[in-house]
Amino acid sequence: MKPLTRTAATDSSDILSRPEDFVGQRVLITGEIADVCQKKGCWIDVVSDNEKIRVKVEDDVMVFSVTAKGEIGMVEGEVEKLELSEEELIEKKTRGRGKGREQFDPASVSKGTAIYRIKGSGAVVTDAG
Repeated sequence: MKPLTRTAATDSSDILSRPEDFVGQRVLITGEIADVCQKKGCWIDVVSDNEKIRVKVEDDVMVFSVTAKGEIGMVEGEVEKLELSEEELIEKKTRGRGKGREQFDPASVSKGTAIYRIKGSGAVVTDAG
């Protein structure tokens, strides 16, 4: 994990309202950690301004503790765009099913989509209290 270098945070709502403007840019976001990868700690969902954005880190390079859920995260990284085909999107949503997750009907997907997330390079997690 690299130290944080940005000092001014970007609102997640700004990123998600015009994601193409941010692709390839390094940003710092701050918000509540709403979810954490339960297997390897390789991603977190950060919520601020009522917007959720996924932060994905390289497996085993940086790991988020499952106890980070509910804490405050400051995360720095590069905004990236993933183009998913219809088949890739079905596979991704099917893999996400499981304990505590909503049911997914593969027939509900009729085309691919673009997903925007942050490729995390550094983070600081603090107690929400």
